[in-house]
Amino acid sequence: MKNILFLFCVFLLANLTLQSCKNEPTDDPEATTGYAKFTQDSLFLDWDTKSVTIKVEWGQTVWKLAKVSGDIINSIGIEKGGSQSTDGDTSVDITVNQNTGGTIRSEYLYLTNFSTQKTVKLKLIQKTTSIGAKITLNTNVTYQKVTGFGGMLNPSWTGNNLTDADVQKLYGDMGFNIIRMMLYPNKSDWGLNTATAKKAQSLGAIVFASPWTPPASMKSNGKTSNAEGGYLLPASYADFAAHIKAFVDYQKQQGLNIYAVSVQNEPNWKVDYDGCSWSAAQMLDFVKNYGDQVGTKLIAAEAVNNYDKTYTNALLNDAVAVNKFDIVATHLYGSTITPDALAAQKGKEFWMTEHCITDNDANATIPAINWTLDASLDILAKEIHDCMDANMNAFVWWYLKRYYSMIADGDSRNLVASGEISKRGYIMGHYAKYATGKTRIKNDIVTAITLEKSLLSTAYYGNNEITVVVVNRNTMPVRIELSSPSIVSSATAVETTESKNMESLVPEIANNKYSITVGMSGNSIMSVRIKI
Repeated sequence: MKNILFLFCVFLLANLTLQSCKNEPTDDPEATTGYAKFTQDSLFLDWDTKSVTIKVEWGQTVWKLAKVSGDIINSIGIEKGGSQSTDGDTSVDITVNQNTGGTIRSEYLYLTNFSTQKTVKLKLIQKTTSIGAKITLNTNVTYQKVTGFGGMLNPSWTGNNLTDADVQKLYGDMGFNIIRMMLYPNKSDWGLNTATAKKAQSLGAIVFASPWTPPASMKSNGKTSNAEGGYLLPASYADFAAHIKAFVDYQKQQGLNIYAVSVQNEPNWKVDYDGCSWSAAQMLDFVKNYGDQVGTKLIAAEAVNNYDKTYTNALLNDAVAVNKFDIVATHLYGSTITPDALAAQKGKEFWMTEHCITDNDANATIPAINWTLDASLDILAKEIHDCMDANMNAFVWWYLKRYYSMIADGDSRNLVASGEISKRGYIMGHYAKYATGKTRIKNDIVTAITLEKSLLSTAYYGNNEITVVVVNRNTMPVRIELSSPSIVSSATAVETTESKNMESLVPEIANNKYSITVGMSGNSIMSVRIKI
C-alpha cells in the first residue's frame, strides 16, 4: 500500500512540474500564437549609405517598428504591418544619415509584436571613413575674384538652340552666369539669339559677344572666311568699330545688355568658315585708335591657344592701348593652362572664353573619351580647377547644348535624355554655384592616405562664408577635415557621383568650432559652404 501511495505522489508531482514548464514564457516568437521577427540580428552599413531595405517576417499578428534614439536612422518607410489572420513578410525601406563622424556608431531598430507584447531588436552598425586629407583654409592670402562660368550660344551652327527650360536649368538651377553669343557679320542675323540671351540675362547672366569675322566688304579677300589669311583692311577699322557699336546698340534696343565684345575670335587661326586674320601690330593699331568706340567693354584677343600672348602682350605693354580694353582672354586648344602675370600686373581680368573636349581628342593619355563622371572628372573638372588655380576670372565652355557639353541634345552619344543636365553640367555647376562672385583664397591640402591621383581643391571667400570645391578622382572614399581660420557657425555640402547629382552631405563641426569633417565618395566632386 505504501508503494502504491509513493508511486501516486511521484506521478502527481511530475504532472504538476510538466504543467508548470508548459506555462513558462518563451523567447521564441514562433512558439506563440502570433510571431514577428527580423531576418537578421545585425546589419552593417557603409558610412555613405543613404537607404537600406530590411525584411520583417510575421504570422497572425500585427506589428510596429520604432527607433528610440540615435543618429543613423532618418525615416522608416513602413512603421506598422501584419495581420491577425495570415502569415507573410514585409520589406521595409529605411533612409539613413551618412556617418561623417570619426567613429563607428550603432543604433537599434525595435519590432513590437502586438499579440505577445514582446519586442525584438535589430542592431544597425555604421562604419566611418578615416581622415584621409586635411585642407587648411587661409583668408589672408587672396588671389582673383571669380566673375563666373558659362558657355556659348550658337544655334545657327548646330541647330541646338536652348529652350527656356534649358536656360532655366543652366542659369537658374546650375548657377551659370555668363553666356557668349556670336556677333554675326550680317545685321539681319543679329536677332537670332537675342531672345535666348535675354532669358539668361533675366536669371542674372552677363552676355558677351565675339565676332568671327567683320563683313566681307571690309576685308582684304572680300570673303567671310580667312583660309588664305584674309584680314580687316586698315581703312575699314573705323567702320568695323561702328559695326560693333551698332550691334551693341541694337541689342540694347531689344532689352539685352552686352557686357563686353571681343575684337576677334581666334585671330591666329585660318579657317574655311567665318574667320579673320590679325597680326599683333594690326590689333594694337585697332585697339589704340578705336577700342573705346565699341559701346561697351572690350575683350582681347581670344587666341586659339594660351601659348600665344603676342597680341595681349603688345596691348598690355602699350601706354595707350592698355587703357582702351578691359579683359584679357584666351582659348585652350593645344595649350597648357598657365597664369598671365602681365595681365594681373596691369589690373586686367583673365578669362578662358572657349574650349571643348570631344571624342576627337582621344590620345595616348586619354585613349577613350566618354561622357561618364569618372572620365569627366579627369577631363573637365581638372581643367576648371587648373584655370581657377591659374588665376582666371571666368571659364566659358564652347556649346552649352551638345553631347560633350553641359546639357544634352538629341545626339545618340548622350548618356541622359535631351534637355537633361549632363555630368559635365553638374561639374561646372559645382564651381558656378560655389565660386562665382567670391575671391579665391589659399588652401593647403595634405593627404594622409595613399591615393593614385591627387585630390584637387580650390577655396573661395566672400559674404562671411568660405566655399571649397574638391575633386576626388580615386575610387577610394576620403574623409576630409577642413580647417577654418574663423569660428564656424554652420556648414553644408553637396556631392556628385556617377549615381547622384549634387546630393546633400552632412559635415560635422568640431567641438572647438574651427574645423569641419565630411566624408567624400570615390570618383566624385564635392562643394562645401562654411559660414563664419
